[in-house]
Amino acid sequence: SDNFTSIPGEHIAGMTNANVTLIYAMSQNSRNIPRIFCQTFPNILDFIFEFSRVEVLTEEALMDCQNLEFALLGYNLIRNIPQRVFATNRFLEYVFLHQNNINTIANDAFAGNHRISMLDIADNQLSEYNMAWFRPMQNTLTHLYINANRFTVLPYFAFGELTQLLELDIGNNPFVSIPSTSFYGLMRLERLYMGNCNIRTVDPMWYSTLLNLTGVYLSYNNIRELPANTFNNQAFLVEVNLVSNDLTFVNRDAFGASLSSIVYMSFTENRLQAFDERILDEGNFIWLQLRGNECIDENFYDVRSDPNATRNALRDCITNFIGSISCEYIQYRPDSYECLLSINNPVGRDYEAIGGEHLAGRSNEDVIDVQAIMQNTRNIPSVIC
Repeated sequence: SDNFTSIPGEHIAGMTNANVTLIYAMSQNSRNIPRIFCQTFPNILDFIFEFSRVEVLTEEALMDCQNLEFALLGYNLIRNIPQRVFATNRFLEYVFLHQNNINTIANDAFAGNHRISMLDIADNQLSEYNMAWFRPMQNTLTHLYINANRFTVLPYFAFGELTQLLELDIGNNPFVSIPSTSFYGLMRLERLYMGNCNIRTVDPMWYSTLLNLTGVYLSYNNIRELPANTFNNQAFLVEVNLVSNDLTFVNRDAFGASLSSIVYMSFTENRLQAFDERILDEGNFIWLQLRGNECIDENFYDVRSDPNATRNALRDCITNFIGSISCEYIQYRPDSYECLLSINNPVGRDYEAIGGEHLAGRSNEDVIDVQAIMQNTRNIPSVIC
């Protein structure tokens, strides 16, 4: 019901409705947010209405709260955000709609002469991304959270109009397509969260214009490799988080010019078999987290103070990164000359030569059979043929 005409209760001595600046309704039971709140208390700054089973947010609910700065409406059952619901809240900065049942948002839901800098619509039921939602906030929005929805596709230049954005979380969405240009225009962006986004292949173009990025968060995906120069343009990059992926090796080339600025690297719970020693030679990081991998099961929290200890612990990983390939040549009968191939190549190198000593009077041209049984190689090097 929205038929309330008054709010009972006794004011503290000397106070009136005009002195109320905070509405706090936590763990209540109301299908809607009655308009009477803002009609009665016109100077509300903080409106907190959470865990209260709200299903309906009407256009009029907050209309009379013209001084409103913070609207916290999370953990309810709201399904729809109607048009211009915040249009009169000209001082509004923070909108929290986290964990409702929102599946539709009107194109002009956030229209109005306000100054929203933080919008959280995470953990809802949204499936189709609409750039129009955010257009009214393009000059003010600095923090946007759309994680834990049902988005599968981002459009080209999805966030390009949000030029003031500092932090963006699109994680926990079942994406099947994130175009190369999705993040173009976010020149000020500092932190980009893409955890649990069903990512198998990292596109270096995602980061090509994110010149002020300090944190990259790609945990809980299915990433198998970081391409060369993925983070080449990030001169201020501090943290790289790739926890729980399918990486089998880490190559220095992936970090391009950003390596010297990185302080925290985390590759825990991958399948690492190899690690590029150049990362230790050229890096300047403190934390290197590698627990739960094949060639290393340890985290390092003070690499700078004892780099040799870290290097020694990573010796197997470093050796595997270089890899090896050689033949043991055998001849069982006159018409058969064989190479029993030993190869340790988890990175997938293509070697220039194959080690090993031929039998007397034999050469490479005499080999007619190559056997590689129970070896470890990411590819079949062309040098064999």
